[in-house]
Amino acid sequence: NAAPRRTLTYQTSDACTACRASGTVRTREGHMACPTCHGSGTISGPRKVDVRIPAGIQAGKKLRVPGGGHRGMNGRGGDLFLLIQDQPDSRLTRQGDNLEVNFEVPFTTAALGGEVKVEGLGSS
Repeated sequence: NAAPRRTLTYQTSDACTACRASGTVRTREGHMACPTCHGSGTISGPRKVDVRIPAGIQAGKKLRVPGGGHRGMNGRGGDLFLLIQDQPDSRLTRQGDNLEVNFEVPFTTAALGGEVKVEGLGSS
């Protein structure tokens, strides 16, 4: 069973391929600031990557996203590493790979059967 895909957006700064990250371009008159990166040698902006986050992954683990990192002079991205952190939720406790929730069930429902609403992730 494959982990669901999540799309993450993050800010990155890649090498400018127009000036080969030098910040300058050669003209007939000499050198001038690169018009693409405005002399910085880098291009900044948002990037989106699709990531599979395995169920039950523990805080402190790292996920490797091949090609999701900074792009170098060859135009290919290096690897992006994501550090997993838990987002605390006072309703849930973690038991190994499982999340558990405690809630009260009225005696009559427990004895005679019925339905109860259980809030999970994303509920408020």
